[in-house]
Amino acid sequence: MQTIGRYVVEGEAGRGSSGIVFRARDPIIGRIVAIKQIRLDDVADPTERQRIHERLFREAQSAGSLSHPGIVTVYDIQEERGSAFIFMEYVEGQTLEMLLPRKQLSPEQIRSILEQTATALDYAHGKGIIHRDIKPANLMVTPQGIVKIMDFGVARMQSQNTTHTGTLLGTPTYMAPEQIQGKPADARADQFSLGVLAYEMLTGNTPYKTDSVPALLFQIVTQPTPPARQFNPSLSATLEAALTRVLSKDPDARFENCSTFVRALSGDFHAVAHQVEQSLPTMAFLPVQIAPDYGPAFVRKQPPAPPEPSPSRFGLFAIILSIASVVALAVAAFTYFGTQPAPVVQAEQLPPLAIPESPKPSPEAVLPPLQESPVEKPEPRKPTVVEPFDIGVVEYAVRLITAPVGAKIVMDSGSPICTSPCSLTLPSGRHTFSASLSGHQSAYRIFQVPDQTELTVTLEKTFGKLSVITTPAGSEIAVDGVVKTERTPAMLTLPSGKHLIRITLAGHDPKEKEIEIHEGDLSEFRITW
Repeated sequence: MQTIGRYVVEGEAGRGSSGIVFRARDPIIGRIVAIKQIRLDDVADPTERQRIHERLFREAQSAGSLSHPGIVTVYDIQEERGSAFIFMEYVEGQTLEMLLPRKQLSPEQIRSILEQTATALDYAHGKGIIHRDIKPANLMVTPQGIVKIMDFGVARMQSQNTTHTGTLLGTPTYMAPEQIQGKPADARADQFSLGVLAYEMLTGNTPYKTDSVPALLFQIVTQPTPPARQFNPSLSATLEAALTRVLSKDPDARFENCSTFVRALSGDFHAVAHQVEQSLPTMAFLPVQIAPDYGPAFVRKQPPAPPEPSPSRFGLFAIILSIASVVALAVAAFTYFGTQPAPVVQAEQLPPLAIPESPKPSPEAVLPPLQESPVEKPEPRKPTVVEPFDIGVVEYAVRLITAPVGAKIVMDSGSPICTSPCSLTLPSGRHTFSASLSGHQSAYRIFQVPDQTELTVTLEKTFGKLSVITTPAGSEIAVDGVVKTERTPAMLTLPSGKHLIRITLAGHDPKEKEIEIHEGDLSEFRITW
């Protein structure tokens, strides 16, 4: 049974350009999680690999701080066997990338997807976190119609990851012009990507499409956006104007936020819905309405009323007969009541209505003014002061262990706090943890207190190369007192750190030298006897 960290892998959930997504189970609390693997061993430069390590941890830490029903939750992150593993909320459903080619989205469902995505993006932007890679593959749609954004925080590292030759990975169809130009990207870049999604769902085409990545980049940065009504004539001028604005090359010309953009679309959305709906069949799954706290969901459409049946000959005859019967009854009633005299009530039969006069009050009946009697006023009661009950911050003792011991521990991006193994008192909530030790890869974790009060991390060693050359060749090599099977010239792979190298050749005095091996570096020890 394969395990990644403490999680038991139950199967493969999907594959992508950056690695594999596994379905796994947390044996401690029984929770099902998704584990996304990001391969790091393909990066040959150790400095670049370490930079990716640190950036990945920072981004996952940011994503872990997001708590929104429209964003997939990040639980943990760790590195193992040359890969980074992101532990996330497991969501059943289909990505928008799977749904779009099938044209299974009704206008109401398109609007719901845009509204939910905009709400989640605005929440993240309010926390100062930008996704930077909004695209159909990163939007998961559940069978209940709930939209969840995936890869928050991780997406930036993947979308901007480059090979050692500097080649951009992936097709930037949904990237904003400022991202392609290498300028700082903010919330308006995510808004641009959301605009490309809206354009594609409403027209069936992306704004820019070429066979060449360089040509695509050139179009996004320099060419005007093709009119949306060129692909879908049923769209209103107002709706097309909103799409043109959100896809502006100038970030300042876009909307205030993502929700404002979607509201600009929704104003004219119903006007074209009945025209678009004829060419877009209903989705395969049944949408349901959910609580307001979870954002707008797909609206269940009411089934059309059945057509009224056309009347038959017998039905027409019955209708005519009924009308004739009603007319006959009306004539008979008029004839009967018209011949009867109406009763007359004589006015003299009614007795006169007697209204008694109100008696006038006599002067003697006037009451004297009321004399106030002295009343002793009670002393005011002093208000009871209730002291507020201060429960304080609940803290827990957390044990931190590394193998090997002696690693420097940093909590929540602060200064080094202790050297493992050590115990700390931490408040309840989510915390970040990093451990670093010379000659080993740094380890990063995200954990929850009090769910986890003991954390054990195994630090993997880093390696470098040592070239040993002697003249003449054939010398014996010993590293830290252990004789190697190789003879000079030899290329040794050694753990990072200091090593004592001893070279022996018959008829000559042994030679020793302490050499420090650095991760990914090539060192050399050359001797001429």
